[in-house]
Amino acid sequence: MNKHVFLIASLAGLGMAPLVGHAQVTLYGIVDTYITAVRSNGHTRSGVENGGLQISRFGLTGAEDLGRGVKANFRLENGFNTDTGTASNAAATFGRQAWAGFSHDTFGETRFGLQNSIFFNMLGNLGAFYGGTYGTGLGAQSGYNFRNANDMAYITPRWAGWKGEFHYALGESTTSRSEGNVAQVAAEYKEGPWYFLAGYVEQHLTAVAPARYNGDKLRQLALGGSYNFDPITLYLGYFRSKRTDGAIDKDLYSLSAAWQIDAANQLSVGWTVIDPKADLANVDPATFDGSGRANHYAITLFHKLSKRTTIYASGAWIDNDKGLRYAMGGAQQPSAGVLNRPDPGTATRGVQLGIRHVF
Repeated sequence: MNKHVFLIASLAGLGMAPLVGHAQVTLYGIVDTYITAVRSNGHTRSGVENGGLQISRFGLTGAEDLGRGVKANFRLENGFNTDTGTASNAAATFGRQAWAGFSHDTFGETRFGLQNSIFFNMLGNLGAFYGGTYGTGLGAQSGYNFRNANDMAYITPRWAGWKGEFHYALGESTTSRSEGNVAQVAAEYKEGPWYFLAGYVEQHLTAVAPARYNGDKLRQLALGGSYNFDPITLYLGYFRSKRTDGAIDKDLYSLSAAWQIDAANQLSVGWTVIDPKADLANVDPATFDGSGRANHYAITLFHKLSKRTTIYASGAWIDNDKGLRYAMGGAQQPSAGVLNRPDPGTATRGVQLGIRHVF
């Protein structure tokens, strides 16, 4: 007897039916490396860095058709550093995404596990730089919520151009039901030349031991959109970030444009205004008086060598008012040795030349 027939007969004899389904599993990834030079404080630092346009990563994604329009889905993803070959997060097997869920063409999708935030997925649509390179002032300087563990999500189908996304992530505190919890909601519209995004995140901040959670929250709001005039797309973006403990209170305003020169070449320019009342990581408490702005100017050229391989050249200039010290950033800011953060109230300039390959 054929061994497969024997197995089926044995299962039937035990009162069990063989499982029937077709699963598709895909290995994917991004390899992104760039060389850079950053000039601040009268000197220039240079180096080879990882993730100029997008952070390098590899992952597995899969779906199984369960019948009646229902699919079971999963995604496992981890990041790595192309400059050193090390893992982005050595403590995690899959530090970027690790979730499973179900989807239906009519009823939408549910996901459970470590997931990218609404801003990670959508904020790049409010600028001409795809969310990466030194050009992206809105993405790099906002400090947006990247991703959350223990996240439960529902994503609607797209109806008449609109799509909704809802997330609630649970913290792991043993002393508080609220500590570490993150709520997210977003509405996205995409139809013809128009794009629009409205998103909101409220994060219950985790206390640093031995302190106990006292109710502090981080609230972030994003609004904006784009219009494609073909071959030029114009982008407007606004981002608001505020912590209830006063450590962060800032607004960002972004204007950018992308010119699709031809099928292989795109030129992007942008201007972002950063208006902080407080921003603990980017101000000097001794000289910052709660007023002043930083202006971020940028230009980036993207050239597609093929469907999978893109080279890019980006340059940016940041003017900091008194007490401010905003530095270069993008998909991933330069390492500490190259970052070259400017002295308070001074300017910084940076260039990068990189290659991204997608598989």
